[in-house]
Parts: sequence; structure tokens; C-alpha cells
Amino acid sequence: MEDSLNILIIDDEVDRINVRHLLEDEEVNAIIHEASNCASGREKIKLNKFDCILIDYKLPDATGVEVLEKIREEDQNDSPLILLTGMGDEELATEVMKKGASDYLSKNNLKGETLARSIRNAIQVRSFEKRCWRQNWLCLKVRNRIAPLLKRCRMSYFVWGRTRELNLSTLPSGSLVLIPMN
Repeated sequence: MEDSLNILIIDDEVDRINVRHLLEDEEVNAIIHEASNCASGREKIKLNKFDCILIDYKLPDATGVEVLEKIREEDQNDSPLILLTGMGDEELATEVMKKGASDYLSKNNLKGETLARSIRNAIQVRSFEKRCWRQNWLCLKVRNRIAPLLKRCRMSYFVWGRTRELNLSTLPSGSLVLIPMN
């Protein structure tokens, strides 16, 4: 059985109901949390870990861009953020993507399939990004641990990724070869 997604919708009541119905129609297995403004959404983010957060552009206490900035400051989970709007244009879409939105969807004629795909893609991309960040952190950690050893070697070779063949007899003496294994 597929795990339930934890989704937060920060929007007015009518649109929250619409989004809930769209996800139900697409049989998205999700626990939906709701907030009607930026302040209540931020409180829920402090108390919960969300797989995805859907944000209306026009909230009573903030614009979508302001909400994106505030959530990025506070969300330790670094949840993907999708901006929903009934108005807007390419400039707005560009701005919110630069501020950290994973996607930008128009509420006008929004289809459940489009919303579900956007959520799945945003979660998948964020998961991939987190794995990349973790791998980069591990590489830095390894580099810092072996730095003293490398200083003692006359010449060092780093082989990253898969290698076809490595002929050790052609390496100068005192060489260090690191071959990360998957």
C-alpha cells in the first residue's frame, strides 16, 4: 500500500475544497492539512512535516511571493512549494520560480491530473535534490578526512564514477587512488 502524502493547502476555503476534490478524483492518497492565511500556514509548518505545500498567490495577510520567502526561511524539511493563482502572467511565474517554487499553476480550468502530476513531480525532484545534497556533503566529508593523507603523497589520482580499467602499474609510486563504490 502506498504511503499517504502529507499536503498543506494555504488558500481560501472555496479553493481548498476544490483542490481537495481534484486530488480525491485523481485518487491521490493524501492527508490534507488546511490553512486560510500565511500566519496559520507557517504555524502548521512548524508543527508538521509536509511532502508538498500548495500556496495561493493572494492571501489575506501576504502575497504568494512573501509566503514563499517566509516558508523557505522556516521550513526545515525544505518541502516543495507549488503556487496556485487565479491571476498572473509569465513575469509572476518567473518571479515565484526564482523565489523557490517548484511549480506555478493557474486555478483557471485546473484539472486534477495536472495538479496530481505537479505534486508528484515536485516531490520527486525535491527528493533527488536532497540525495544530491547528501552525496555532496559526504564527498566533502571524505575529502576533509583524507586531506592529510594526500599531503604526504607525491601525486594523487581521484577516479570518480565507474571506471573501465585502471592499470596500477602505470601510476607513479606513492600515488593514492580512490574509487568510490556505489
